[in-house]
Amino acid sequence: MRVLYAAGGGAGNVVMATPAMAALSSMGHRVRAWLSPEAACAAGLLDGWAALDSVAVGDAPAPEGFDICVHSCWSRRRNLHPCEKSPGGVDLRTVHESEANMLPVRGLGF
Repeated sequence: MRVLYAAGGGAGNVVMATPAMAALSSMGHRVRAWLSPEAACAAGLLDGWAALDSVAVGDAPAPEGFDICVHSCWSRRRNLHPCEKSPGGVDLRTVHESEANMLPVRGLGF
């Protein structure tokens, strides 16, 4: 499956999303990270990482290039794709951010 992983927030928030991206890749999915403008500073951290096919910053990629869009907890749903998964209304005071980012990945069978 071709997955667009939408990550937002700052560099630290993108780092907290890497376990979810790695899990999707380990499931055999082709993962492309799309960073929202406020997270663009983290693009260099992900460039060349084997778990990702590519990293995009700026305008959202066209939806027809993906089968699903998975959001991190700091990525606001933007109607990037007809099939979108997100952590939902997780209380980050009680759930670690990296665990919250894994919720939609677990929903896909991880």
